[in-house]
Amino acid sequence: MPLLCVSELIRPDLIAHALIATTKDEVLLELVSLLHHKGLICDQGEMLRALQKRESSSSTSLPEGCAMPHPAECVPGRFRSNVVVLGRTLMPISFGLPDNVPVDLFFLLCCQDRDSQVEVMHKLLKLIKKTNLLSCLRQASDAAAMHQCFRTCEAQLTNRQPTPERQL
Repeated sequence: MPLLCVSELIRPDLIAHALIATTKDEVLLELVSLLHHKGLICDQGEMLRALQKRESSSSTSLPEGCAMPHPAECVPGRFRSNVVVLGRTLMPISFGLPDNVPVDLFFLLCCQDRDSQVEVMHKLLKLIKKTNLLSCLRQASDAAAMHQCFRTCEAQLTNRQPTPERQL
């Protein structure tokens, strides 16, 4: 089934708008802990190791000051559903770009299969490149405002008004 909107995968309760992390490993731990706390993964340690392994092979950070950490392999049963966890650090940190561009926004991609992962990455990149998503996220005061940034930017891409938010 095709993904309709990224905002449907990034629920407000999966947005950490003030991560205290100051290192790559701390960011990954905070994001994975949120996933585990919400009951969306069974094995927190396995997920953290998968992310660290992926980051050690090549950073998932982008020159725009954001990163899309994700496991290199989509393992059946790892995630209960496709979701994206969004985190924003209080201060930008080094996340592995060769020129040390600081990163403050993290989109943890949690997809059940490779096709979904590629589609989510593509849609996120389109939002990053063609809208003011990142600046909106950086200026947002809380998780609800950050979620609204996605809804607004998605509507800009489709020339529609944001639809009323559904109860999750």
